[in-house]
Amino acid sequence: MTVQLKHSPALAFQEFPFFVGVRDPKDGAKLPSHLPFSLYVDPATATVRATITENINAALELAYELGSMLSTPLGQGALASDRMMEFITGLETAFHHNMTGKRFLEIGCGQGKLLNELKKRGALITGLEIGPQGEEAVAKYGIEVVSKPLRPDLFSEPFDCILSYGTLEHIVELEEFLETCRNTLVDGGLFFHSVPNLESTYSQFAVDDLCHEHVSYFTPESARRLFDANGFSDSQAVPTKAGNELHVWGYRDVAAQLSQPGNNEQALEKEELALQNFANGLNARLENGKREIQGMLDCGETIGFYAGGYAFAELCGFSDKIQFYDGDPEKQGKIWLQGLSPIRSPADLVANLPDHVVICREHYSAAIRQNLIFELGVPESVQFHELATLCSQDSHDPQ
Repeated sequence: MTVQLKHSPALAFQEFPFFVGVRDPKDGAKLPSHLPFSLYVDPATATVRATITENINAALELAYELGSMLSTPLGQGALASDRMMEFITGLETAFHHNMTGKRFLEIGCGQGKLLNELKKRGALITGLEIGPQGEEAVAKYGIEVVSKPLRPDLFSEPFDCILSYGTLEHIVELEEFLETCRNTLVDGGLFFHSVPNLESTYSQFAVDDLCHEHVSYFTPESARRLFDANGFSDSQAVPTKAGNELHVWGYRDVAAQLSQPGNNEQALEKEELALQNFANGLNARLENGKREIQGMLDCGETIGFYAGGYAFAELCGFSDKIQFYDGDPEKQGKIWLQGLSPIRSPADLVANLPDHVVICREHYSAAIRQNLIFELGVPESVQFHELATLCSQDSHDPQ
């Protein structure tokens, strides 16, 4: 299928990296390396959406069949465990009472770590997972996992809570999905999700936050508006501590009047202006960043990107000149994209110290820098940069 746009997309790339999570360098999967990518404001939901063509949809279906996971599974490693516990704390608060004996459904349950934690709290759990990682959840935790997409007739009894972590942004038929979830919940049932925070992407001009798998992009305002319009009362959208994600929730209200957020022309215009400003700023930042990095390379200086930067490097054309590092052991030895050098551990960074270290996930910048200097012994003389600052319009001004 091809999305029919009311307006031309505000942001468009003819060739954009097709990122589906880190890959083994020997991975022989027949996935494309690049595909067109564009964003527009959906006139029905008043949310930022990615254009999905037949070619993109086919590539996404193959990626999901192969078990695509964009980030480290919840519960694996300190950072992923912290994210999971922050999610559970928010979920428990929103649920208002003891989970014991209550029916919970997780959409996109992955390897089942989150559901298993809810099971320990007395919840009756079921998972949906179309990828092969659902088999791991069954084998490791004995969790009931249904390997089918959610349909109106899939379950005979409603749930007290439907939740997801990093799944809602992947849903192509968003309005249909919201309707099915609403009808699969008890009256007053909790609808709780974690999604990337588009406001963080906007503020950092973070090109790594854009990917073909993310079909919908939410700000706190657009997420609340969408939930309110689709029959969920008391909707809230709260940024996580790091700020790069949102916890969004509401409660099924059988008396609620359904509506389309896009009927609010003011909301549409606000979303379109914000997306256009981001597009204009991102294109300028890419040019600035390219000039800065090229200047370092022209001086014969070496550069290490820490925690991402793959999309930026690819779009600017110097990905083959960059060494990539990450503190997550799940990523080390793998590659961000086909053709890039393997991701190295921080220990490799210390042993082969580059002239510049560019931190590409600004919301973790302070913690990363502190760890590199005080835990691993990286000398403070190394020139540290945040990618967003390096690419900012003011990066060339005298200090």
